[in-house]
Amino acid sequence: GENLRLDNINNWSADNMQKVQTILEDCIPYIRFFQITSEDYYLKVYPFGNMLSSFENGLIAYYLAPKLYPKEKLEGYTPKRGKTIEEMEAKESDTKQPSSSSQIK
Repeated sequence: GENLRLDNINNWSADNMQKVQTILEDCIPYIRFFQITSEDYYLKVYPFGNMLSSFENGLIAYYLAPKLYPKEKLEGYTPKRGKTIEEMEAKESDTKQPSSSSQIK
């Protein structure tokens, strides 16, 4: 296939952009945009703004005026975080019943 590079995105055709959008559309909801630095956002995400549609304005507001638009106000833009391994292990150890041998004294 065609090798598309980020450094020449301005030379991409509409068909190239559509192909990338089709590939990425299922992944976009899982991207933690608020953990991307503003510089990386500008260089690596902003060029694809038309693919981000509905939440691009919220992201731009967050990067330009984070005190006015903290990410908590934009909850719909942040994927829910799964439990960490430590949280799962802690819950598992809390719910385990003591074995019968440990109850014998």
